[in-house]
Amino acid sequence: MSLLLLGALEKAEASVKKETRDALLSIAFEIQGDVQESMRTTPRGGGGGSGGERTDAQRRAMFAAMRNRQGEPSTPGNAPAIQTGNLVRNVIVDDSDLLRMHVRVGVFDNAPYAGFLEFGTKSMAARPYLKPAMLHAAEVAKAILKDVKLEESGPVPDAGV
Repeated sequence: MSLLLLGALEKAEASVKKETRDALLSIAFEIQGDVQESMRTTPRGGGGGSGGERTDAQRRAMFAAMRNRQGEPSTPGNAPAIQTGNLVRNVIVDDSDLLRMHVRVGVFDNAPYAGFLEFGTKSMAARPYLKPAMLHAAEVAKAILKDVKLEESGPVPDAGV
């Protein structure tokens, strides 16, 4: 291969890696935002259902009602209701290994009960918050990664082969 072709391929590879890292971070922050939003808007005891899309007025009324019902748990099957804020604060994006295209989203410290809420126990039904966000992110990821493309650098030189 000619040096010109190798140079073009290296440039294209670097461009794809950067766009892929950017896409991974975008997806990770989408998951984090979905998890935190689900906890902030989950109905408390007796609410049932995921609530669907809400207007600003409905959201304000719901938050006012939630403040008056502090300590009341969410309904089974919905994201956990915010009690102390510890869990929602500890849903983090770990991009410490981004160069190797590894990004993690989750609760890593300071909330040892996180798994009990996500998966349930023999005496408490699950209140999943990560899985629904991951399923939504899968759809977002398809759209984002579809747009990852080579940087416009003109035509690839002829290899002369």
